[in-house]
Amino acid sequence: MKSFFTLVCLSAMAFPVFGQNWTVLNPPSGLIAVDKSLEEKKIYFDVKNTGNDTISLLAYRLENVLATSADTSHLTYFCWDLCYGVNGAQSISAVHIAPGDTLNHTGVGDGQYLAFQPGSIDGYSRTVMRIVNEADPNEFVDLVYEFSVGGATNSITDAALAARSLSNPTPNPAQNLFSVTYDLPQGQAGTLGLYNLIGKEVRMQSLSGGQGEARMEVADLPRGIYFLHLKSQGRAISSRRVVLR
Repeated sequence: MKSFFTLVCLSAMAFPVFGQNWTVLNPPSGLIAVDKSLEEKKIYFDVKNTGNDTISLLAYRLENVLATSADTSHLTYFCWDLCYGVNGAQSISAVHIAPGDTLNHTGVGDGQYLAFQPGSIDGYSRTVMRIVNEADPNEFVDLVYEFSVGGATNSITDAALAARSLSNPTPNPAQNLFSVTYDLPQGQAGTLGLYNLIGKEVRMQSLSGGQGEARMEVADLPRGIYFLHLKSQGRAISSRRVVLR
């Protein structure tokens, strides 16, 4: 099984990606300062095929965390090949990159970028974008973007930890079922979704507002790595990794 790599925007250096036949050339580095008067801030990136065969890549938004406020005014989306809408969380289809070629932002539709919309709200936000090899879902790169709006500089805060309103699954690894506790704002319903490595939803449960416990049966699912997303008002507010075996 191939390994996966995470690029985290926490310091002044970029983390290179090795061990696969494609790489992200220009991931962002550091906490990204955003003027709250902006309509949106775009961060461009390129993907290069370093192997000898054409590769097909998919992309989707894995997580969208508003870490210092329950306000949902901060929005993120990404444009993968051709833009498909602000609310899109998964690419419509794979993009194909020939050996030695680079998928960049010089083509139609401005190409590849992640866009952050501050919505005039101060605070810290984070979003995670995943790029996956369509032929091998175990080969992927997570791009972690962290944003500072109006001077928020520290992602490790009580407010950021409080936003983690989904417990770790128990047991994990799981075989037949697992359980989690969750915490949603009172009066604000949500959903609990289980997604495979290429972003396909394989389970979904509706949740009422407030605190609660949810159980999910997984005995019939293929063994492997999944991601559990707690969503409210259509946006992921917390995520956990689940292993089935």
